[in-house]
Parts: sequence; C-alpha cells; structure tokens
Amino acid sequence: MTFIKQMMPRYVASMTAGIVAAAMAATCAFAPVANADAVSPTQETIQSTGRHFMVYYRAWRDVTMKGVNTDLPDDNWISMYDIPYGVDVVNIFSYVPSGQEEQAQPFYDKLKSDYAPYLHSRGIKLVRGIDYTGVAVNGFRTFMKEQNKTESEATEADYDAYAKQVIDKYMISVGLDGLDIDMEAHPNDADVKISDNVIRALSKHIGPKSAKPDTTMFPL
Repeated sequence: MTFIKQMMPRYVASMTAGIVAAAMAATCAFAPVANADAVSPTQETIQSTGRHFMVYYRAWRDVTMKGVNTDLPDDNWISMYDIPYGVDVVNIFSYVPSGQEEQAQPFYDKLKSDYAPYLHSRGIKLVRGIDYTGVAVNGFRTFMKEQNKTESEATEADYDAYAKQVIDKYMISVGLDGLDIDMEAHPNDADVKISDNVIRALSKHIGPKSAKPDTTMFPL
C-alpha cells in the first residue's frame, strides 16, 4: 500500500502531461525527432504523420522552484523526469518576476546539469519560451541604449548581434535546442518593426531557415 501511495504523484503527473500533449499534437506539424527506448503508439503516430508531440512544461511548478510566480501554499512535486514517453518536444515555459531570480536559479541549474541531458537521451527536443515584449522588443531597445544608439539607428548587424546574445542567454546557457516567442501583448507599429527584425535575425541562427534546421528549433 505504501508503494502505491508513493507512485501515485508520478502517475498523476504523467497522465496530466499526456492529456496536454494529446491536445497539442493535433496542431504541431514539425519533423519527427522522437527516439525513446520503448516505442509507444504515440511515437508510432509521430513517425508516420511527420508531426511533433509537444507539451508545455510550467517550470514555476517544478520541485526545484520555491515560491516563484505563485502564492499557492502547497509544495511543488512535479519534475521533468515525469515527462511521459511519446512526447518529443518540451516547451519550457516560465515567467520569473523581478526579484525572484535567485529563487528560480536552482531550476535552471538542474535543467542544464540533469534534466536536459536526461531528456536528450530520450530523443526529446527542448525549447524555451521567451517573452515577446520583454525580450523581442524592449530587450533590443535596452541593447541599443547600452551602445549609446537609438532604435532608429539599428542596423542588420545590430539585430544579428542581439539575436546571438538572446540565443546564448536563453538557449545555449542551459543546453536547449531552440526558442519560442510567447506573445501576450498588443504591440504598436514601432514594437512590431523591432520584433520583426529580431525574429528574422534569430531565424538565421536557429530553426528551419538556419544552417542547423535538424538540430535547432524556432517555430515561425
């Protein structure tokens, strides 16, 4: 009886992630990369249809995060080891409020040292959601100010340099395979002009339009 109680949280986590994955599978249409040890019916579907089976992973509910982006009193107990077989893309999704970076860091340390290598060994690709306004727009404005230049003076080289900085900071630093832009905003024309150029610059280095279309991901 004790053994069953211990296994229940992991089983519930796997079932929950599986339900989310099933909902998203119908809309994801990338090339397959799954290569887990045991082939499941889900993986067979991926291989036969040429579609990815992706889930969003809410990092602020990971066992390594404490009190980040939440006021819920209960302890986190889900980990990325609970990602079920059959999933072949995981979108690591998390907002870290200002001032909570130190509390969130244990997750990113664990992601780089353990989670990413483990999931890669199962053939799973990992992408990270980045904020449209904070990274694709205002992040570039800050980048230009640091060079004592205005956004109107930005060149293609400036956008390319910023794109490489974003890739290093949000992707390479924690051993991931790609990026995804989370857009929850109503941008004005000036914002759209910046984000269009940032996205074009990013697409030169990651995703289907880059020199590494099979090893990096950037949904466009």
